[in-house]
Amino acid sequence: MKDEFMVLPTDISAEMAALKAKIGDALDKLERIYKKQIKGKAEEDVRRLVESLDRARAKRLTLTPHFEPEERVVFEAFEKSLQEGMLLFEEEMKAEEEKEAAQKKSSKEEHEGSDRMMIEASDHIVLDTSDKDKGKAIMDSEPPSYVLKLQEDVESQKIKQAALEEKVDKIAENQKDMNFKLDAILAFISKKP
Repeated sequence: MKDEFMVLPTDISAEMAALKAKIGDALDKLERIYKKQIKGKAEEDVRRLVESLDRARAKRLTLTPHFEPEERVVFEAFEKSLQEGMLLFEEEMKAEEEKEAAQKKSSKEEHEGSDRMMIEASDHIVLDTSDKDKGKAIMDSEPPSYVLKLQEDVESQKIKQAALEEKVDKIAENQKDMNFKLDAILAFISKKP
């Protein structure tokens, strides 16, 4: 368009068409370049995403355990039952210790009481030294009260002993249940990579 004097509208249209074609070609080339760059970058981004997902799934050795939700439910239930078992065991042991202390105290009092009864009974014994009734002492059909008391004490001790044996058996059974649960958890943990 150097000389605007002899310019026709068709010339302008031709030059504009040529200019449009050059700009269009340049834009097409630019589009292809951008597509190549983005395609390469997208492939790289997808590859990085896959790698990061693989790394996220990998189990790492840390100080805190990482469990799947199902495993966590099992462990929480086990932990709860273990805590309840331990509380029950502690309560039973405490009750047993209290009973033993009460038994010791009562047996000590009973022993002192039986000594007193023996002394009182011995105070009431009267020896008849006359010749007419020699060897013919009258026997009571019932034993003395201290003997009855001792028999009652023996019976109560047997009952207490049976109760303690039952508690020991129950504790041993609970221990077996705990051992079984721990073995199951260890087997479950060892199966996981």
